[in-house]
Amino acid sequence: WSDIGPSDLNKAKSFFSSAPLGWDALSSGLFYGRALDAAFAASRALGGSSDQLRQRGLALWTWTLPEETAQAVLDRLRCPSEDQRACYDVWLLRDRLVELADLSNSALARLLNGLHPEAVTAAWLLAPFAARARIEQYRHSLRPLRPALRAPDLERLGVPRGPAFGQVLQRLQDARWDGLAEGRDDEERLVLNWLLEFGGAP
Repeated sequence: WSDIGPSDLNKAKSFFSSAPLGWDALSSGLFYGRALDAAFAASRALGGSSDQLRQRGLALWTWTLPEETAQAVLDRLRCPSEDQRACYDVWLLRDRLVELADLSNSALARLLNGLHPEAVTAAWLLAPFAARARIEQYRHSLRPLRPALRAPDLERLGVPRGPAFGQVLQRLQDARWDGLAEGRDDEERLVLNWLLEFGGAP
């Protein structure tokens, strides 16, 4: 289904009733109550491609299920690998929600950047307030930030070609996320300080 929502539950019940999964095990997640209904409605309001809506819907569904049950659902549906990744990543994020409040901005962004974007959106729709606020911060404030300096700028400043390039770019990205650099001048100052400190490499 391209857009999975509460109206599809009868379809799901019919589909899974013949499978050895146990509808009772599924219903605790699929009938998660008003929070899940609201999340499905909000997901539809956000819009997106059919793939995005399907992946987000599956992530919302599986958020509420025990991992073994959800895996059986995915196997039964023969979901594409990207759909499965959205579900795996939403489980990972669900299990780490309590950590989000204490992460630095850069650690938060690195964690969420590595996850399927529809898993992040599903978590944002269902997470408790404190975790939702950090995901909101990532979605609207941290994710768009990029270093102003590029490879030619690093060469001009004397950063040697090789692994140091990637290390400097990551440190610049972290500095932007953590508020240690707000523009090109700040970034150049940081790079020159790193070069002096480490003798040509970060």
